[in-house]
Amino acid sequence: MLQFLGRLHILVLHLPIGFLILAFLMELATRRSALALRPAVGFSLFWGMVSAVAAAAFGYLLSLDGGYDEELLSWHKWLGFATAGLSVALYIFYKKNAASSLFLSFFTATVLVLAATGHFGGSLTHGSDYLFSDEKSDATAAVPIANLDSALVFEQVVLPVLKAKCGNCHNPAKRKGGLVVLTKEDLLKGGKNGPAVVPGKPDSSLLLKAIHLPLEEKKHMPPKGKPQLSDTEKQLLDWWLKAGAPFDKTVAAAAMPAALRSALQAATVAAAPSLLDGLKLDPVSEGKLKSLRSEGIQVFPMAAGSPFLQALFSGKKDLTAGQLNKLKPIANNIVQINLANSNVDDAMLAIVKEMPHLNRLHLEQTGITDKGLANLADLQYLEYLNLYQTKVTDAGFAQLQSLPKLRSLYLWQTGVTTDGVAKFVSQKPDIFIDNGIKNDSMFGEVALKAPMIKASKELFNDTVHVTLESGFAKANIHYTTDGKEPDSTSAVYKEPLVLSASGR
Repeated sequence: MLQFLGRLHILVLHLPIGFLILAFLMELATRRSALALRPAVGFSLFWGMVSAVAAAAFGYLLSLDGGYDEELLSWHKWLGFATAGLSVALYIFYKKNAASSLFLSFFTATVLVLAATGHFGGSLTHGSDYLFSDEKSDATAAVPIANLDSALVFEQVVLPVLKAKCGNCHNPAKRKGGLVVLTKEDLLKGGKNGPAVVPGKPDSSLLLKAIHLPLEEKKHMPPKGKPQLSDTEKQLLDWWLKAGAPFDKTVAAAAMPAALRSALQAATVAAAPSLLDGLKLDPVSEGKLKSLRSEGIQVFPMAAGSPFLQALFSGKKDLTAGQLNKLKPIANNIVQINLANSNVDDAMLAIVKEMPHLNRLHLEQTGITDKGLANLADLQYLEYLNLYQTKVTDAGFAQLQSLPKLRSLYLWQTGVTTDGVAKFVSQKPDIFIDNGIKNDSMFGEVALKAPMIKASKELFNDTVHVTLESGFAKANIHYTTDGKEPDSTSAVYKEPLVLSASGR
C-alpha cells in the first residue's frame, strides 16, 4: 500500500506547480487593478497548499523504494518539504494580511523554492544535465555506423541499445534496483541482486534473464508499456554475452555471426538519413499530375505538399516505353518508381536513367538482365534497389559499384553468387545486401522475412483494406501505423486493417 501511495506522487506533483504559479500571477494582477481576482487567489492558494502537502508526502513514500541518486534525492526531498511548509504558511498569511508588500515577497520566495524543487525532480527523472543538454545532439550521436566491422562492439553497438531501452531507469541519477547499465564497471558490478552480466554465461546474466521473461511477468525488463527490445537486439545481447562480453573488440575481431551482422546492418541502413532530406525542388502542379493520371500514368506526391513524386506501375503487364516517356517532363521530381512484377525490360530502363534524383527503384519479379543495369550507372541519388527474382548475374551486379550512395540491395533468387556478393562488399563495405532467408545455427531458428503487405488498391479516396501475410501460419505479426518500429508490445494483426489516411 505504501508503494502504491508513493507512486501517486507522479499523479499529483504538477498540481502545486499549476495552482501556486496561477495564484502568483493573479496576485501580481491584483497589485495593479484586477482586484476582482482577489478571491480567486485564495482559492488557488488553498488547493496549491493541499496538493503541495500531498505531493511531498507521496514523494517521501516513493523515495523509500531507493534507486535514486542520493544527492539529487536529498535536494529534491527537502526542497519539497520546504515548498509544502511554505505553501501552508503562505495560505495563513493570505488570510491575515494579503495586501501587505511582505506577503508578496514571501510569495515570491515560495515560488522560487517551488522552481528549485521542480528542477531537482526533473534531474532525478531525466538526468542532472537534462535542462541544458541538447537532445538533438544526442540523437545525432546515434547516427548509423559507417563501417560495422570496424565498430567497437560494446561502445558503438551494444551500449546504444542499453541506453535506449534500459538507460531511462538504470542511469547514475536513477539507479532502479541499484543498477546502472551505461559503463563496463557498472554492468559487471550490477545492482542489489548481483552482476547484471556474467561474461560467457548468458544464462547467469540477470540483465538477459529479465529481458527474456514473458512480457506479463513483473520482473520482465523493460517494463510492460515501455519500448521493448527488438528480436535483433535480443540476439545481439545473447551473442555478446556468449562471446565473453567483449568490451574493447571490434565487430570483426569478435567474429559476429553473419546473420546477426546482416540484421544489424539492415537496421543501421534503415535509420540513416536520406539524401533527399537536403534536396530542394520546385513542386509539380497538381494540374499536371492530374493530366498524367487521366492518361493512366499513376504518379503522386510522396506526401501532402511534397515536391517529391512516386510513379506506380507495379503489376502492370502492358507497360510501354511510351507511357514511361510521359514521365520525362517531371523526371526531375521523381524519387521513387515501382516497376515490380511488370513487363518492364532492359530497353525501358534507358528512360528511368533520365530521372536524376531517383532514390528508390523496385524491379523485383521482372525480366531485367545485366544489360538493363547498365542504364542505372549514373543515378547519383539511388539508395534502394530491389532485384528479387530477376535474371541479374555477377556480371551485371558488379556494374552497380558505380552507384555512390547505394546502401540497400535485394538479390534473393537472382543469378548473383555468394562470391559475387563477397567481392562487391569488399569494395562497398557499408552496403546492406539481402540474399534471402538465412539460418543461423547460433540461435537455432530461421529468421523470418518481413510480412508481405497487400492492399485492396494502391490509391484511395476514403478507405483501403490492408492484409498482412507472413507465410507461416503460427507466426504472430505485430504492427504499428504511426511509423514507429513494431515490437512485442505493438498490436497483433488478426484481420485486415481498414485505413482512412496515409501512414506506415
